[in-house]
Amino acid sequence: DQTAPWKLAKEGAAARLNQVVYHVLESLRWLSLMLWPFMPQKCDALRQQIGLQPLMPVELLSLWPSVWGGLRAGLPLQPGEALFPRFDETQERALLERFGVHTSPAAAHTSTQPTSKDPSAMTKTQQDAPKDAFIAFDDFCRVDLRLGRIESAEPVPKSDKLLRLMVQLQDDAPRQILAGLGQDYQPEQLVGRVVTVVTNLKPRKMMGLESQGMILAVRDNEGLSVLSPERTMAPGLKVS
Repeated sequence: DQTAPWKLAKEGAAARLNQVVYHVLESLRWLSLMLWPFMPQKCDALRQQIGLQPLMPVELLSLWPSVWGGLRAGLPLQPGEALFPRFDETQERALLERFGVHTSPAAAHTSTQPTSKDPSAMTKTQQDAPKDAFIAFDDFCRVDLRLGRIESAEPVPKSDKLLRLMVQLQDDAPRQILAGLGQDYQPEQLVGRVVTVVTNLKPRKMMGLESQGMILAVRDNEGLSVLSPERTMAPGLKVS
């Protein structure tokens, strides 16, 4: 940006332009060597575009660049596709949605990280998601929903909302799940309830405790209500 080679080309400053372009290409040669252990395919593609052969690492032979000017003058370049193409907004939204982050077009460049420690709270981005933001059936199938019976419940110290639940899913031992239900349920109201649980959610720490799942609930004007089957069913059954 500082040397603006496109401007030099328009002005016909050939000598200065040649100098600038050579420095750019030689810098790329250095980078192709330094980054190769981490991105070998991209670096070999880069080397091809600047007229160099792919690297063939040899044990105990250092390929680290040390001498400036190793790129031979007159080497023919082979322009190709961008190695790291920019995403437009549509591509960015599609990529985010693959990771389960649904955004509206206006929100594509805003933060999608939830700020609340309440696992039942939705982010504003999720609330504003377009109604036609579909997910693939395979994505849905990856979510393991099962019935769980709450064996015990107690408030989490220093939290207004979180309850520490021990939930039986027919595993070897009940799972510890933290749920933001404390403003809608007394702990004793939940003991013995059969609820719907996301069982394959990555464990996360809140208030110094690890939560090993998520209790599904729905909210209306009267507050939260956990999702339970309408008749008595055994814990561990898969929800489909």
